[in-house]
Amino acid sequence: MSFATLTEQPPTQAPIRDAGFRSWHFYVLLSMVAATVAVMLTRETHPAALLLLSAAVIAAGLAGVALHGALAGFAGRGDHRAALTLSDIDVLEREKALTLRSIKELEFDRAMGKVSDADFEDLSGRLK
Repeated sequence: MSFATLTEQPPTQAPIRDAGFRSWHFYVLLSMVAATVAVMLTRETHPAALLLLSAAVIAAGLAGVALHGALAGFAGRGDHRAALTLSDIDVLEREKALTLRSIKELEFDRAMGKVSDADFEDLSGRLK
């Protein structure tokens, strides 16, 4: 890969994935509603006690998220990530080798005076 080829390639960005409604959204929303109801039902209470009550109810909602995740994992319905295949690993290793070679070539071009310091910082930052 030459320096000219390196500068011509546009940066690639990962596509944004819309996950939609997740189970933890339900638990957090439910715990926030429960905290609001608990504060509204307790009249003439010290503000510190209201904060502790709200924190306890929200913590219970987060514990529900953790429990749901654990039970979903035991049931085999958790978030699974596919393991990398050997061909995926080979592709990643090849891309890593090309990137490292490009960095070395860029450093050599800088040492030879072909690349300015500002361009070097910009390009090496993108490569790293």
